[in-house]
Amino acid sequence: MWRLRRGHDNEHGTPTEELLVQECTAYLVGRYAELVDGEGRRLPAWAWLNPLAHGSRNDLASLAAQPPHWQGEGGNAATWQRAVSYLAHEIWCVVHDEGVGLHDLQLRVLVPLELAMLSDPAAVTTPSAFVGAVMEVLHQRDAHRSHP
Repeated sequence: MWRLRRGHDNEHGTPTEELLVQECTAYLVGRYAELVDGEGRRLPAWAWLNPLAHGSRNDLASLAAQPPHWQGEGGNAATWQRAVSYLAHEIWCVVHDEGVGLHDLQLRVLVPLELAMLSDPAAVTTPSAFVGAVMEVLHQRDAHRSHP
């Protein structure tokens, strides 16, 4: 992420600063995985969490209804896609059934997990570990809320 060097253009002649702005914007609105996949680059595990941690209610509903089509790494893309869809559904249920604000849940629970995954790429390397990590932080949120 953000491996661009100042002043160098990419193979399409786009200025580095413009590429950096595109990448940062995609990250902040939950579209980083789409951007990386669209460029044919390797999709790191944390990027699968990005749309859940930064996406809108509509994005979350779409992901819950149908898995994304990003390719990610190797031959297990379908498993990662189903994991994202499953987690979007779980988050959707927390937001709607429990009346939790999506933005609050993202800021307090999902973004910190995303940053932890970004800083330690070896921590979550499989779809099952990804689902487990997200479900754990969702349950921890429940435990902290139940015991003030």
